[in-house]
Amino acid sequence: AILLLFIQILMDFTVFGGGSWGTALAIHLRRNNHTVKIWEFNREQAEQMQKSRFCPLLPEKVLIPKDIFITSSLEKAVENTDVILVAVPSDKVETTITNAKKFISNQEVLLCSKGFASRQRLQSDVLQQNLPHNAIYCLYGPTLAIELANGLLTGIVLAGKSDKSALKKALKSDILRVETTDDMIGVQVGAALKNVIAILIGIAEGVGLG
Repeated sequence: AILLLFIQILMDFTVFGGGSWGTALAIHLRRNNHTVKIWEFNREQAEQMQKSRFCPLLPEKVLIPKDIFITSSLEKAVENTDVILVAVPSDKVETTITNAKKFISNQEVLLCSKGFASRQRLQSDVLQQNLPHNAIYCLYGPTLAIELANGLLTGIVLAGKSDKSALKKALKSDILRVETTDDMIGVQVGAALKNVIAILIGIAEGVGLG
């Protein structure tokens, strides 16, 4: 039993979203020795990323490992995967999951997109409605994409009602501390309001209010 504590859990991950955050998460997961695929909606961008190994929304010094497969096909992205991370823009979550659910079987789904769904709904509710038989989690934190991609020390919160121990082991590393909670509502609301507060602080600083 003691030896099991030191065994690394390896999984097959798919990241929905080839933007800065999705790419950073993919790079981190590959650094943890997991198999990783990225689904990017824009076909031209997916093909360019697969060829160049760069994300246009991250500095060019951030190289995507050559064994991360990047595709615009949802079917290919979901095939033979254990865990799906949803890191598309918040207003594209519902459309993405609606289009992808016919390819999704029993994978665990981690919501990484900050913001509310349409009609002030929680994104987790949208996922649960479309994937009623899948375990749904949230993965949020005070974590910058560029810092995670470059391997700088940071932290994140994994929220969900189901057992989180295996996912925590798969995600954590020497540079990423993973905390867990059952409070999916609080984590999502906090993540969404953080962006609003950040904008207001930026405005106050811009007009010289400090």
